[in-house]
Amino acid sequence: MGSVSNGLLVVAAGMWLNGGTPPNTPSVKFGTQSMTLVTGTNTPSNGMRVDIWKLVAPTAGTANVTLTISSNMNMMGVGIISFSGADQTTPIDVSGIATGTAGSVTKSLTTTNANGRHSPPARSGLILPTLGDRRAW
Repeated sequence: MGSVSNGLLVVAAGMWLNGGTPPNTPSVKFGTQSMTLVTGTNTPSNGMRVDIWKLVAPTAGTANVTLTISSNMNMMGVGIISFSGADQTTPIDVSGIATGTAGSVTKSLTTTNANGRHSPPARSGLILPTLGDRRAW
């Protein structure tokens, strides 16, 4: 990560375990810096789990993002994105989770942040974040 003013690093991890309860992600690190869990959910009926982690003001430089997983899984996807100019006190002002197996699933969120940054919900364990109207990852 380059040197940025008011940096924020976000990691999203989606996991799938066929026929079982999905594993959790007990820790995520950027180099030696521990990240904070923003939100996470699992749906044991279909073996999926999604976790979102954040790190405010990450140290500049090259480092690995390391996820510690509690057990085996069949599939995993990870997305990493960095921001500059993020609010260092409340960089993610609202988060929410809605799950379902049939029909429409909805979740309403009210944000106090005027940046206009948003992420649509995960679908089938795939995370599709966007920044404004552009794909971010």
